Amino acid sequence: MAPLLQKRFFCSEVPKKWAVKQVTKSNFAESMEEIKHDISTSDFVAVSLQKTGSFSAPWHRAHPFDTAETSYYKAKYAAERFQIFQFAVCPFSVNASKLVAHPYNYLLFPRDELKLGMPSYSFSCQTSYLTSMAREGFDFNACIYDGISYLSRAQEDKAKIRIGNPRPSPLILDSTSTPSVADALFIERVKSRVIQWKKTCKKTKENTHDALMNSLRKLILGSEFYGSRPCITIDVCTERQVKLALEMLRDFADELVPVLIPGRSGGTQAVRVVLTSSQEDKDLFESELQRLEEEENKKVRGFREVIDLISASQKPVVSYNSLNDLTFIHSKFIAPLPPTVDEFASSLSKIFPCVLDVSHLMTFIGPLRKVTNIPVAISLLNSHFFAPVDIEILYKAADNEGKIHGHNAVRISHLFAKLCSILKIDPNSNTSDSQVLSAPALTESTNIFNALSTSFEESIDEEISVWTKSKRKVNCEQLVYLWGFGSENTAGKLKTMLHNSHSIFSEEFDIRLVDKSCAVIVFWQPGLAEKFLDVMNNIEKISGSLREMVSEGLRAASYETYKRACKLDIWEANLGESLDRALEDSEYLIEATPESTPIEISCSMSPFISSLSTKQPKKSTVAMAMSSTFTTSNPYLLQNYVVFSPHSTPSSTFGYQSTLFASKLTKKCLSFTAIETRPDSFSRPALNPISASAQTFDVVVVGAGVIGLTIARQFLLGSDLSVAVVDKAVPCSGATGAGQGYLWMAHKTPGSDIWDLALRSHELWRELAGNLKEQGVDPQEHMGWKNTGSLLIGRTPKEVDVLKKQVKSLQDAGVRSEFLSATDLLSKEPSLLIENDGGAAFLPGDCQLDAHRAVDLILKANRHFISKGRYAEFFYDPVTTLIRTGSSGKVIGVKTAKNTLFCNKAIIVAAGCWSGSLVQDLFRDSGIVLDVPVKPRKGHLLVLKNFNFLQLNHGMMEAGYLDHKTATQLPDTSTSVISDHDQNLSISMTATIDSMGNVVLGSSRQFAGFNTETEESVINLIWERAMDFFPKLREQTLSDFIERREVRVGLRPYMPDGKPVIGPVPGLSNVLLATGHEGGGLSMALGTAEMVADMVLGNPEKIKSAPFAVQVSNLQRLSAQIHRLPALSFYSNSLISRSSVTSTSPTSPSPSSSRKVSDRIVKLFAIDLDGKKREIVGLTGHTLLKTLANAGMIEPASHRLEDIDACSAECEVNVAQEWLDRLPGRSYDEEFILKKYSRARVLNKHSRLSCQVVLSPDLQGMVVAVPEAKPWDIP
Repeated sequence: MAPLLQKRFFCSEVPKKWAVKQVTKSNFAESMEEIKHDISTSDFVAVSLQKTGSFSAPWHRAHPFDTAETSYYKAKYAAERFQIFQFAVCPFSVNASKLVAHPYNYLLFPRDELKLGMPSYSFSCQTSYLTSMAREGFDFNACIYDGISYLSRAQEDKAKIRIGNPRPSPLILDSTSTPSVADALFIERVKSRVIQWKKTCKKTKENTHDALMNSLRKLILGSEFYGSRPCITIDVCTERQVKLALEMLRDFADELVPVLIPGRSGGTQAVRVVLTSSQEDKDLFESELQRLEEEENKKVRGFREVIDLISASQKPVVSYNSLNDLTFIHSKFIAPLPPTVDEFASSLSKIFPCVLDVSHLMTFIGPLRKVTNIPVAISLLNSHFFAPVDIEILYKAADNEGKIHGHNAVRISHLFAKLCSILKIDPNSNTSDSQVLSAPALTESTNIFNALSTSFEESIDEEISVWTKSKRKVNCEQLVYLWGFGSENTAGKLKTMLHNSHSIFSEEFDIRLVDKSCAVIVFWQPGLAEKFLDVMNNIEKISGSLREMVSEGLRAASYETYKRACKLDIWEANLGESLDRALEDSEYLIEATPESTPIEISCSMSPFISSLSTKQPKKSTVAMAMSSTFTTSNPYLLQNYVVFSPHSTPSSTFGYQSTLFASKLTKKCLSFTAIETRPDSFSRPALNPISASAQTFDVVVVGAGVIGLTIARQFLLGSDLSVAVVDKAVPCSGATGAGQGYLWMAHKTPGSDIWDLALRSHELWRELAGNLKEQGVDPQEHMGWKNTGSLLIGRTPKEVDVLKKQVKSLQDAGVRSEFLSATDLLSKEPSLLIENDGGAAFLPGDCQLDAHRAVDLILKANRHFISKGRYAEFFYDPVTTLIRTGSSGKVIGVKTAKNTLFCNKAIIVAAGCWSGSLVQDLFRDSGIVLDVPVKPRKGHLLVLKNFNFLQLNHGMMEAGYLDHKTATQLPDTSTSVISDHDQNLSISMTATIDSMGNVVLGSSRQFAGFNTETEESVINLIWERAMDFFPKLREQTLSDFIERREVRVGLRPYMPDGKPVIGPVPGLSNVLLATGHEGGGLSMALGTAEMVADMVLGNPEKIKSAPFAVQVSNLQRLSAQIHRLPALSFYSNSLISRSSVTSTSPTSPSPSSSRKVSDRIVKLFAIDLDGKKREIVGLTGHTLLKTLANAGMIEPASHRLEDIDACSAECEVNVAQEWLDRLPGRSYDEEFILKKYSRARVLNKHSRLSCQVVLSPDLQGMVVAVPEAKPWDIP
């Protein structure tokens, strides 16, 4: 879970899991001794990098058909473009089942501190990577201003030459060659000069009275001073003369010390000879030189000192997908990457002689062969093998140490220890020297430089290729690349076309789409690939359908062309374009010898390879850019879950001021001006784009929570409509992402209004999980599905009576349930504390999900429709207003901060707890006030990670959870930043084990506005309530788990009557609401989506929608002059609610029918920065901002009037409480802007944005104050 506002800014907080020492420029020097000791006492060093990007197009990443050489070209291209922001180093040792780790996380930023133009002035970023880092709480400000800089070894050599600082002379051995005449003359001349200078220096010390003569001698002999010591400079022309001069100086007394002066263009410019007074003075001077050189080296090297420490230790380096990480390390800290993989391996072996790749070690264990994610790998090992590993981290984080990063290095260490345990490898017996570790599995995983799987970061942000266990090897000569066949073809369709086009394809072959423009063909019979290329190069030999395909643009090339494109750095977005350029290169006419390196291609079972053994190729359910060729009875289930971006935007230079990110699952890159660009070639054949930023869809969904995304999914699967999803943040950033993932019926009442909706959704989730299983996909892995069963626990006779009635009603409704006595309950959950008169309702069919995995599954399935032009996402793009026709007032679209989206069928608002303020804001100019009584209800959950102290077999909830009205006043120690007299708090015990094996304890209910701050007092109450049920928890304190805990805070969309609002707005039938599910968003999502889609499409109802309908009471529309005067914005006295909900209307009067200016005058009082109260005059319909600007009380030049997206801090005003109550509530956007410009995000309840306050007659006499400028806003 992450609060919405955390996605908007560079800085956010995440809870700790392991104590990882965070190192920045300010504490780098003191940490060096610590890590030096830790490396020397450890057996291995794990490394993990956080980069600003990876590949920009699907074919840029390493594929199974890549050789070590082409894989290296791709890794080299990424390493040269992107930067490292975090470098995690974890020295560790493994002893039996104990892992002792010393993790460090270094914050890096390349900075030209020496003003030498090094290390880098620019680098590329990808927004998906930056977004992921922001979600984890990465502090970009700290990175930029306090990140550690560095120079590579090659850059250090150049820097020393440019700086020109003197350096001590190296040890010179006697020359074995005979000196020439020129050498002899040079030696004698220098020797004579040094002898004369030395004598003069000694005489000067004795004859101190003749200052004039001493000065003349120094001038004539060229004597000078090095600090306080006399010295003389010997000019040299060659390194040979340097060596001769140093050899000559050895013959003198010990008091002479030679110092080398580097030249500007390299080499040595001169030898400076310093005269010391004694042996002690000489030793002191040499130590000073050594100290100065070390300080200079530290200043120049920066973080590279850590790399040098690891290299000097000769300890095995453990990495995950080593090629990707090591190319970055070599490029940034060693030297520019060499042109070939062999040169790279040779260069790297001198730095790190032994590199262990954990991703290759995983292939020795069957269940891990298709896993490309470290947490998933550890989870699978935990569930399939008994290999406990106790992690001991000696570093203890300080109480005030907030953001924690670098966990991935610890995970790599943990995974390595588990793999060694399972494979019966004793790491301690193999680390005595720098040789390759002797265990067979380790030997085969050492110094691997052909990355054939995606990296850990890439597996988060991009598609994951799922390969079968059996693989066949072929020669590179048996591969052919094919492009120019049209982007609408799938692998199956293309194979069918080829099979019928030529006799060559009567033999066995497979085909895979590499990207939307190109496919690779594998001819299993040697020689067929060459024959096919001959046919393609000779148009006379082509006939039939193949000739027609060629005439339409079909082209083919050998593997050598592909390798050449990689070698020449031809990295176009589409592979087909790169192959075209490689063929057009004039140097290509020189024939190259094809390699015969065998590569691995998945056999016919792979979803990307369609085997000819099938009689008829299967038709893909959805046309995808990288398509699968399978069918399924459930069209929602799309195997492989390919995430496809419809375009590839080139990365650009990173702009420090940018706060705008794209979704982490779409590869859009930041522009330097922080304006997100959209492609001109975004293909939507069925739509009618208006302009570059205006597009048309059938349905626009506002909100990318689980409700909004499942609604989009329902339209995509159940119709041919196109859908756009819009959100201010990213998916799963609201209530769903912070929840426990319950799919429970235990606390639902049969016959209630929400019963049918919840039951239908429960059935649809089960159907989805079943379809996944039928397709051979593990639902636990892909959506966190667990059939845990649920226990609703009662501890008093009264609660037990209620539970018995609940069980009876559930049984009558056909839901499998039973009542458990205290004895039966304890047999199922021995950890519980319950008296004899207690009991529980047990529902064995209840389940739970991992909300993030489930939402990710839905997202990936929706994105399959991008290639059809039926789906698009606009994240970090808030909706600002509705677009209505001038005549009928019909809503025809929405305007966002960056786009205009027109809709043909419907707009669905599914923005969770923000829906109330959002719809009010959207209908500001409609003449309707929509007061949907949905309000945020804050909740806390406590997650204890790697917690084996408590064993839970089922999901549990106390019976008191059913009582929504139970609440107690907040303790005085509450850290709430919003003062709300209506605020109250209730705590109910809930407990479960999530999909990662963590204990999740809850939960709280609290009305605290939109505050998402963690409140320690609430966490303590949750812990205390859990101890009442689980006495084992009393053996430890909550502070014992501070390093392994996570707190989730979310805002549930609460409705007073406990029912969601689902349906169209009366009078605006194409605008629908779907909100107010409170904690049941996940459990009711699929049923809600089905209901909404049926409403829009006119399908028969599967569930009665009447209980959830939106009703309008006291509706008054404005006169027709409002349409003629769009600049005037009034609120009419209308209210949207449900008849069962009691509410009051806002007190806004109707506008006067008079058109006189005098009738529109509103007199206000404003307090200026000096505390003086002034009377100002505004007009009805104008904003308070305009009124204050006209009165000269604020400077309008810093922002555009009336535009909330351009507001500065000067737009903020403070409104007296009496008048604050008369104003409409803050809008969705206003809430965000006010927090953005407040100190520490603490919101003043009197603060309003003057551009959002519209004057009306009832505001006559309102008192406002212009707050003084914030310290951070003053120039």
